[in-house]
Amino acid sequence: MGDICELTGDVVRANKKATIMVVLFVLLEILLLAPPYGSVVPMAAGFALMLVVAVAILNRYIWIRMFRPMLQLAGMPPVKRGTGECCCCCLCRKQDNRQVRALRALFVLVLVGIYAITLSAVALEQLVGTTNGRDPHPWMYFSFQFAGAFVLLIVSAWFVDIFVMTFRVSRYLWGRFTKKGDQAAAATATGQQKFALPLLAFPLMWLVVFVILVAVASVQGSRDPVTRTVEVPLANLPACLDGYSLAMVSDLHAGPTVGKSEMSRHVEAINALGADAIVMVGDLVDDQVEDIGSIVDPISGFSAPDGQFFAYGNHEEYTGQARKWGEFVADRGFTVLNDTRITLPPGAETASTSNNEGCFFYLAGVNDYESDPQYGPALDGRDDSVATVLLAHEPIQVKEASKYSSVGLQLSGHTHGGQVFPYHVLAYLNQGYVSGLHKKRDTFLYVSEGAVGWGPRMRLLSTTEYTLVILRSPELFSNADTSDTESTRATGAAGVLLLLSVLYCLGYPVVRAFRRAKSGQEDPEGREEWRSSAAAVAAGDYAT
Repeated sequence: MGDICELTGDVVRANKKATIMVVLFVLLEILLLAPPYGSVVPMAAGFALMLVVAVAILNRYIWIRMFRPMLQLAGMPPVKRGTGECCCCCLCRKQDNRQVRALRALFVLVLVGIYAITLSAVALEQLVGTTNGRDPHPWMYFSFQFAGAFVLLIVSAWFVDIFVMTFRVSRYLWGRFTKKGDQAAAATATGQQKFALPLLAFPLMWLVVFVILVAVASVQGSRDPVTRTVEVPLANLPACLDGYSLAMVSDLHAGPTVGKSEMSRHVEAINALGADAIVMVGDLVDDQVEDIGSIVDPISGFSAPDGQFFAYGNHEEYTGQARKWGEFVADRGFTVLNDTRITLPPGAETASTSNNEGCFFYLAGVNDYESDPQYGPALDGRDDSVATVLLAHEPIQVKEASKYSSVGLQLSGHTHGGQVFPYHVLAYLNQGYVSGLHKKRDTFLYVSEGAVGWGPRMRLLSTTEYTLVILRSPELFSNADTSDTESTRATGAAGVLLLLSVLYCLGYPVVRAFRRAKSGQEDPEGREEWRSSAAAVAAGDYAT
């Protein structure tokens, strides 16, 4: 055990910068996930720091997985930093070699190009505004899609890494448990088959997977939202309101990639559901009223017999004009539920009998989780025998809402269903839920995957949606469907794969070095292994 710990220390010391970046990333993520935030400013600063660290880690990953194999194909072994001795993880920054310098220059140019195109949307917004007339400026749309493609570049590399990991593990197990594989097992145990796959295989597989993922995610992201019908047995809902419907929409994110014509299509689609009332649970906008007010104007076309209702999301707060946006939507026919409540159908409460058996329920709304929501004004003083539906943008708010009696349902958005796999895991870690219908204590929670989503118009193992929520009386209906959605199942798969990847990355170098030491093999740094592999590449011999 001591030997393994010592070898683990060697691995960490050989990757000091990567280790420091990973530790910082984890600490910042924990800081972001730890409530309360207090205000948006420290939360935004923490997010910015986490983004910087994440980008640094991703840059390192791109270098290792895309550019360093080019040096290996050129017959140049990796070297220990500052020594010239071969190792399997670093390149010597002091090595005076034209190929190394040229490759580093290419690496820097590629990264600068990627970030320049991605950030050009910010400059374009300042020059010509968020949109070009009614619809997004073509270059702005492209720059956001390009940013999404960069994310998928990393995801595709990870997928190929999983394939390589599976290949190595299965080859080792085959060698261990079959007589024919004894020789292969011995070679694997000593690390001699590290390059059993062609060095060019990784970049080629990466390219193929990347193209497929970008195509699939772009097609999925450009599709019209699906309509999901969800029946929920709402505690204390009288039989006279059984079947009452709410058309729910969240995360429209009007702004850089969502123009006026698309907003009009969303309005028409929601109205076509024919619901008794329309509820919007935040993240309507991504910019200020002066910049995109004309884009959001079509929401005045929303129409339902019992009215339209709005609760704030975190992106309204990010614009710095949350209350101004509240006034904007109120002027266009919405009732803003900011830590308050109303009764539905309108006026039904005054028609109730003296023993509170009237045909109505409460619809309450609270501010976003990051903006100090006040549950008391919205939920205190209610008649506990009357059903209550709560609008709260972030799913995590159900922890507080479920403490109040007779809050039978919370409607939320925010997660986008993870939007692009495997980021479902981050949504789950941040909120505890990703999508679909859940139950916390006596409170049901429905999490929408959003009508649009934020940033690139891409979706991978998630779906844009409108939701028709049918409220049912528990006396007539009790079989709520709380089965996992596709994005929830994808979250579990991503979590398992990420855990296995981390364990493999930490364990593989340690196990390999430990087996070398145990077998008494010389050349612990693998210089002969490299030379034989490079010779095989030069000869075109990729035998396994």
